[in-house]
Amino acid sequence: MECLIQTENVSKTYNARRPDEFRALEDISLRIGQGEVVVLKGPSGSGKTTLLSLIGCMSRPTAGSILVAGKNVAKLPERFLTRTRQRTFGFIFQQFNLLRDITVMENVLLPLYPRETRIGEMQERGRTLLVQLGIESKQHSKVYQLSGGEQQRVAIARALINDPEIVIADEPTAHLDSKLSVDLLGILDNINRMGKTILIATHDPLVYEHPLITRTISMRDGRIEGVSTP
Repeated sequence: MECLIQTENVSKTYNARRPDEFRALEDISLRIGQGEVVVLKGPSGSGKTTLLSLIGCMSRPTAGSILVAGKNVAKLPERFLTRTRQRTFGFIFQQFNLLRDITVMENVLLPLYPRETRIGEMQERGRTLLVQLGIESKQHSKVYQLSGGEQQRVAIARALINDPEIVIADEPTAHLDSKLSVDLLGILDNINRMGKTILIATHDPLVYEHPLITRTISMRDGRIEGVSTP
C-alpha cells in the first residue's frame, strides 16, 4: 500500500515559554496508506483534533515533519499551504460549519472559490453530489430549514466538491442519533470505495468498531498509546 501521509516526531506546543504553555502533541510518528480509513480515538484533550488540523494544513507543528504525497507540508510557504489544503483535503466538521442563511448549493460550492471553473460546471458538480447524497431537492433551501441529518449531508457534499484525495472528519457523529450515525458511516464507506483516504477523530464506539475502519490509533495526553487493526 502506497504511503500517502507520514508524520515524523511531530509535536505541537501552544504559548511556548509562557506560564500557560501547553503541549498538545508530543513526538507523533505514523504512516497512513492510500485508501485507508483511519480512526484517531481518545477522550477530549487527547490531541486528536490538533493532529487532524496539522495533517490537514490548517496549522503548523512546533517540531517534526508532515509529508502528504511526499511533500513536507510543514515547511510550505503560506500561499502554497493554502493551495495544498484546498486541492488535497475535504473537511467534515463537528459543528458542520455551514452558513445558515444561504442555500444548500451555495454552501456546497464555497470551497471552489476563488476558482477559474465556470459557474455552470461548478453547479453541475454540486448537483451530482447532492443527488448521490439524496438531497438534490433541497439545493435551493436555506440551511436553517434543514434537519440535522440533512445538514450533515450538505457538509459532506461540501467536503467532496473539490474531489479531494483525503477526507478529514472531526467527531462527525457528535450531533447525530444512532440511525443518522449509521447512515453517515454508509456514506463514508461509499466515499472510501471512490478511492478516498479518510481520517476520523472520534470517541464514538459506533464509529471505531465499524467494519469500514482499517486501523484505530488510540491517543491520550498528546501521545499515541497504541494501534489496532480489525
